[in-house]
Amino acid sequence: MLHRYLRLLLPALPVLLSACSVYAPMQPAAPLLTDRGQAEVAAHVHLNGQVVGSAAYSPVKHVLVLAGGAFKADGRDTTYARNQQLEGGLGFYLTPTPHLVLSGLGGYGQARSARGFADAPLFGTSELMHYTSRYHKVFGQASAVWEWDYVALGAVYRLTQARFDELLVNGQPVPLRHLTRHEPTLLMRFGFMPTREQSWLQFQTAFGASWGAGYTDEQLLRQPSTVRYVRQSALLATVGVVFYPHRLPKRAAPTPQP
Repeated sequence: MLHRYLRLLLPALPVLLSACSVYAPMQPAAPLLTDRGQAEVAAHVHLNGQVVGSAAYSPVKHVLVLAGGAFKADGRDTTYARNQQLEGGLGFYLTPTPHLVLSGLGGYGQARSARGFADAPLFGTSELMHYTSRYHKVFGQASAVWEWDYVALGAVYRLTQARFDELLVNGQPVPLRHLTRHEPTLLMRFGFMPTREQSWLQFQTAFGASWGAGYTDEQLLRQPSTVRYVRQSALLATVGVVFYPHRLPKRAAPTPQP
């Protein structure tokens, strides 16, 4: 059974990894905050060129505030993928053990995207497809990150519902008003300081996916092709850096002069 799915998946990997569906998923953040006053700033680059940034802050112990955004430019005319996104969230974190951080949050975001490609059927002539969309989204997510001195491993699950304020293909409306997506991510962070308390800069690599919820493959195949393209699944692969200002070395207090 597994080899059947691999035979279907492997030829599609270049398309899936491009994350070029009309709905453009963002890599969810997994903040490593353990006390009030702590902050985390992250920047990542997707394999398709999308740049993602996020910042998290704990104004009160166990409470976190998150802001993030994504941007992808593409100057091509026929085959392209462009998007701009902003999102914010409010949530909590817990530290059951000194090495484990659990967090959960809910949020809201807005996005614009444009996608162009040639629809090449098995028989017949190809047609250029130009999608444009504006949508807002609500999401909830939970994460768990385990951190040692040199490495941290984490997992995030996000459930997103996107509602389209505008969705057009070649200037005509697409009969789809909203999407619900499952979006899990696995991440690994590497530090270079002797202890995690001193590791103020870490490198991160993450892998995730985004796929539709609430319908079966058979139901999807019965929908118009213009809708199926919007519902495309995507794989996410990013590399980036994470900065922790509160872990920077503290300056020694000046010695009082006699």
